[in-house]
Parts: sequence; structure tokens; C-alpha cells
Amino acid sequence: MHKKPLISAFVCCMALAVPHAARAESFFSGSAGVRSDIYIIDGGEKKWPGVNLNLFFAGQFSLLDNVFIRTEVSLRTTENVTSRANTRAFLKNIPAEFNFDELSLLWRQPLGKDAVNYLSVFMGTYEPTGSDIFLQRQFGIRPISSKLMENHLGLSGSIIYPLQGIGVGDVLHFVSHPIATGLYLYVNSENTEDPDTYVSLNTAFRFACAYPHFTFDLSAGLGMPIGKVDAGGEDVFAIIRYVYLHSGMTMLIGNAQGHSMFIQAGISNVKFKRKPEFDSDTIKDSLWVILEPRFRIGGTHLHFTLFNLPIDTANNSLYLTGTPLGFNVGIYNDNLYARSKQITIGGNLTVALKNNLSELFTGSPEKILSGGLSIAPTVYFSTHLFTGEFNAMLRVEPVVINPFSTTASSYYIDWENLFRLSIGYKTAL
Repeated sequence: MHKKPLISAFVCCMALAVPHAARAESFFSGSAGVRSDIYIIDGGEKKWPGVNLNLFFAGQFSLLDNVFIRTEVSLRTTENVTSRANTRAFLKNIPAEFNFDELSLLWRQPLGKDAVNYLSVFMGTYEPTGSDIFLQRQFGIRPISSKLMENHLGLSGSIIYPLQGIGVGDVLHFVSHPIATGLYLYVNSENTEDPDTYVSLNTAFRFACAYPHFTFDLSAGLGMPIGKVDAGGEDVFAIIRYVYLHSGMTMLIGNAQGHSMFIQAGISNVKFKRKPEFDSDTIKDSLWVILEPRFRIGGTHLHFTLFNLPIDTANNSLYLTGTPLGFNVGIYNDNLYARSKQITIGGNLTVALKNNLSELFTGSPEKILSGGLSIAPTVYFSTHLFTGEFNAMLRVEPVVINPFSTTASSYYIDWENLFRLSIGYKTAL
């Protein structure tokens, strides 16, 4: 496996840094959370409740005044927790996916009075595109991402394009102005489906700023799958036949707590060869966008969201339920109190298509709606509890309507399986 030397080098960096903790005062900060989805399983004559569990832990450990280790891990059950309720194996040996989402070593170095340099070595998903985690870490701002991207499964929320692999990054943060620029170099196994391609070398550039009424984060980069066989079948040290372009932008115009316009847009994995062949379908399938005008009246927030997202991103969202293209109306109030406790109550109404953006350019209503029109309302509630935040959401599973279908079953709604309850808790450590 070609990643073993890289992983070994990363572990060595960690091993060299950790002993310094014994000679300096250390500090830890972090957060942890759990989310459970409760639903009805239809077993024919019998129905029983299904429960899935998702947990995450994230932390930052300071080894020295300017050296930090960051880590984030998550665990997701892949099988219903109650499926063995009638056996002796109940709540034992439940299949689950364990993810090492991030492990990074960060060195902070002031450059005089005007700038600070952050040099990092990382493994996993590191400050990805489509998440505001980079803006939060660099400028200390509150989250600005769309609430549609929430999943309560980690710090980053639903990710649009992951900066994922093993690599190094260098970010320059200017003190006199809220501006940061960064460069990244990393390797992963993305786009290595060809038999003779064994690794992908990636580069990325980043520019971000956070002014009182304008927040901006731009990243762009190339992925270069490296092969080991040339066109004549001869073994070579390395060959690059094509590159993949990925780019993403996050922008907020206005105050995050008042009237504002939120925009996210980008492209992911657009393939380019030496002889360019423009493929409009590829561009359409790779394009993602969120347009969200936001309004506030008193303590009530009203958001209108037009979205086109990668299907994996839509699947990880609490509200979109696998529908990548559509429109959402969200309303919530975070200025309510019950017995001196602040609470948030809100809801969403999502109207979406099962098909992606490229289907909209066919001009055929039958083809546009071939996957059906999905309608999904949700209501949610959150409040402070002990040292963290408790949240609960009741979601109506999407009701699919297809006006061009001739079968009555397309309009059937199973009321017993229509609802899904999600409850979660997140706390600082």
C-alpha cells in the first residue's frame, strides 16, 4: 500500500511533538455529541421501532504555547440497534462505521506584529469546502452556514467537497486585517479507478476574509491521479494523463444575525485532459450551489433557500433526505424563553426533485419529474441543558408526487412509516 510511508511519516511528526507536553503546561478543549434517529420498521405483518446511533468527539490539545493537536472521530451504527431485541445479543456487537475524521498537528508562528503563520500536517478531512469551520478557526466568528447543512455529527456539518487525505498546509493570517490565505498539498485515493493509477496528488489554494458585513471563503485546487504505465504499456515512474478541477466559494453579505444574503457555489471533480473536450453534462453534474436570502423580524428568522447539491451531501443532511435539487423555506425563533431557559423553535418545508440539475435542461416536463416531486416538512426544537445543547426534530419522510405517473401506487402514503424522530445532545468538554 503506497500510503504506508506517508502514514508512518505523519505518526513520526506526532511522536516528535508529544514529548514536549511533559515540559510545558498543556490545555485541552473539545466537544462531543450524540444523535439518534427513531423510526418505524415495516416487517410485513409486524412493525417495530428502529433506532440508529451516531456519536462524535472533537478536541484540541495544546502541547506548547504555539503547538496544537486537533482530532475528530465519529461512530455510526450501520444496523438498527433494536434488530436483536429478542435475542441475547441485544445491544451487543452492533455493526458500526468508525471514522477518523481529522488528526492534525498545528504550529503557530507569529511573524512580527503584522501576521501569524499556521503550518499544519494533517490526516483525514481537513477544513473542507462548503463548511465554515475554516472561518470559525481563523477569525473566531459564529457559524454562518445554511441550517440545511446541519447534521449534528461533527464540527463541519454536511460537507460539499472534502479536502481529504494526508498532507501539509500553510496558512498566513494577517493581524491588521481579517484576511487569511493558505496553500495545501496532499495525497489521497480519489479518482484512482483506473487499474494503473495508484495515488492522486492534490493542491489547493485558499483565500478568506471576515469583515463586519462581508464574509468570504474561496478555495480552488487540482487533483492529479498518478499512473505507472504509459500509453505504450511500458512501466514508468509517474505519469499524469488528466487533472480534476475543484473549486468552492462561501459568501455572506450582511450581518449573520440580521438581513443578509448567503451564497455557496462551486464545482467538484471536473475532468480535464491535454486536449480539452468540453462536456456540458459533466459541468452540470459537478456544479453545486446554495442561494439563501435571510430576513429577521424581531427574534424570528426567515430563510428562502434554492439548492443544488452533491447527492452524498444531501444524504448526510438532517432535512434534505437525499434530494439534491430543490427549494426550502425555513423559519425559526431563537429568542424564546421558558423558565429562564432560552429555546429555539423552527421548521422547514422542502420541495425537491429526485433528479439533478442536468435534467432541467432537457425541456421535457416528463423527464424533469420522472423521479417525482418530493415534499418534506420538518419541525425542530433546541434548548440548553446542563453544559450543552439538547435538540429534537420530527421529520416527515418525503411524500413523492409524480403527476405523469399512471399507477395509483405512486400516490399512496404509508402513514405509519411517514414520521422520523431525531434527538441529539452536544456539549463542550
